[in-house]
Amino acid sequence: MFDKHFIDRKGRRWELDLTWSAVQQLKREIGLDIEELVPKQGDIKGASFQAFHDFITDGLRLFEALWILLKAECEKQNITQEDFGGGFGGDTFEAAGLAFTQALIDFFPNHLRKALLRKVLEKGKAAMAIAGSRLAKEMDKIDLEKLVNTNVDEALKKSSGEQPGLPASPTPAPTA
Repeated sequence: MFDKHFIDRKGRRWELDLTWSAVQQLKREIGLDIEELVPKQGDIKGASFQAFHDFITDGLRLFEALWILLKAECEKQNITQEDFGGGFGGDTFEAAGLAFTQALIDFFPNHLRKALLRKVLEKGKAAMAIAGSRLAKEMDKIDLEKLVNTNVDEALKKSSGEQPGLPASPTPAPTA
């Protein structure tokens, strides 16, 4: 089980809680229908979590949802939307996405939907770890000197009027 809270770049701790009124507010204000993010019990066989993935990886949509969910708390602390946004960056978005996912899991009464969301969260985190490891290995294989030299050579050819990949045209012999 994951936490329903995250800490932003300014060190502020934010607790997420999805309630029926919050879900209705998300739908009304930004058109986010929580029901569409998670397949229903009858849809399990061909379950697609594309809507959930699209939402959770869209920083702007996620931020809009978080602002709606946390606006009352921000107002109590005299935190503006701009100041709230100032606490966000890559790591904060990731932590907030995990917290939102846990709040979503806790919101649904259906145990099967909860189990599916937990599995998606676990698989998603595992996939990110695998992808990160693979990208790191691929980056280690890059010959930076060769890459830089190739790019510099092509840039020099372009600036001298030569087309990359074609031999340089011979300089015409002077005529007498």
